[in-house]
Amino acid sequence: MQGTEPTSLVDPTDDSEEALSVPETPPPRRGACAGRCGRVAAAVFLLALAALLGEMWWSRERKACALHDGAADRAWAADPYVARVVVLSDTHGRVSAADYARVPDGDVLLHCGDITRKGGWDEAAAFNAWLAGLPHKIKVVMPGNHDLYDAADPAVHARAKAVVANATHYVHDGALSIDMASLKGSPRPLRIYTNPTTSPLPVTFGKYTAFTASEADQVAAGTWDALRTAPERFDVVATHSPPRGTLDRMWGAGPHAGSAALAAALAELAARGAAPRFHVFGHVHRERGAAGCEGETTYVNAAWEANSGRRAVVIDVPLRQ
Repeated sequence: MQGTEPTSLVDPTDDSEEALSVPETPPPRRGACAGRCGRVAAAVFLLALAALLGEMWWSRERKACALHDGAADRAWAADPYVARVVVLSDTHGRVSAADYARVPDGDVLLHCGDITRKGGWDEAAAFNAWLAGLPHKIKVVMPGNHDLYDAADPAVHARAKAVVANATHYVHDGALSIDMASLKGSPRPLRIYTNPTTSPLPVTFGKYTAFTASEADQVAAGTWDALRTAPERFDVVATHSPPRGTLDRMWGAGPHAGSAALAAALAELAARGAAPRFHVFGHVHRERGAAGCEGETTYVNAAWEANSGRRAVVIDVPLRQ
């Protein structure tokens, strides 16, 4: 077999034994590369198409269940049988006096977490100053995974409550009963459940893992037991995380970021006829929207930092016995 001509690495006039040479590298076969690159390009195109179709489907679902911003509606104020709850989530320090017009009045303001971007005490104090300018008599605030200033430690949580002092209720997990009779003569209280726990994101975003626990740890710790076994139906369940499979896609048809343990707890409530009227949350910004409006529970992702622009979401909760 005839070899290729060597390519000299030394002086071509040197005929000593020390002269070194290597075979010349043959040119690449263009046909094989073209076929392989074509298959890769086709796969990339199909993935992009799937993501686009997924985005179109999820956008269609969100638009089919419209959000309500309550901008020009004041009938709730004189109606004792309706509690108007104004919901925010994931403001991440991106609020100012100019945003007050985007947060309509209501009976209750409910913030579902991530009031800060980097979790600093100074950011929490700035949010508290902004909170003071809102007109709501009841202000319920809980932390999210970005809110590293807070923690499950009682001493740290006590300090957090002191910093966010303009919240009438600064909460972690548990049940709240809002006295609507004193507020507007309603026949019963407004029942709210709150919990800031989130599952680890399928894509890591730095160190912002406050109140984050794996699915296994959520189950082992009974994170959602107080919700699952509640003796009365909650009007509003407020969590930072979505339930797995509802308004929780990271992108298009990408991975779900919601909590499967939370979804299971909600399924148990529905099975015994105790599904909440509303479930509000945030965390996955791009999935801002609503779903399930015709069912027992309306799901609302109220992320402030979303493509649709910064605006609070309004829900009207019936309070008849």
